[in-house]
Amino acid sequence: KSSEYIIETISFDADVDAIACQVGDVILVQHDIPKWGFGGRILGGNQTSLRLDREAFMQLGSVHEIRVKNSQTDEIVQREIEPVSEDTTTTTLILKDPLGFDPEPYDDVYTFGEIDKSAKPFRLIETRRSSDQTRTLTALEHIPEIYLENYDFPQIDYVANDGEIRNLIAA
Repeated sequence: KSSEYIIETISFDADVDAIACQVGDVILVQHDIPKWGFGGRILGGNQTSLRLDREAFMQLGSVHEIRVKNSQTDEIVQREIEPVSEDTTTTTLILKDPLGFDPEPYDDVYTFGEIDKSAKPFRLIETRRSSDQTRTLTALEHIPEIYLENYDFPQIDYVANDGEIRNLIAA
């Protein structure tokens, strides 16, 4: 089942200090070129309003989110953005709910996009050394639905229906 749906593999280098995952973990990858959200650094703001280092486009009728990595705790916080009344391009985002911490200008990084599209999930399948302080990470796209158990198993009758049981010895 998975080979039908999991078709994308990525590989990238990262400094060992930047790696906080291990093989088997689901990681989020943001990249501008394939349009897996867009990212950058928080320039300022507070718990309900964030100023970004670049313009963000929000389309009327779409629901947008931001994920902010707290540079003090490494926690990634996901928040929905207040909807817009018309197509909008802005560097300031208003959050529906408080962030839970005061953003650190230039230290906190973010990903932004439509809900569930601000970054793409991948499952890490390999890490290998590329230099003393750098590792190459390889991951497969992650689609959680393929891991759901299917309990619609066919009922198979393993007993031959030839009448009586003969030569059965119970120990």
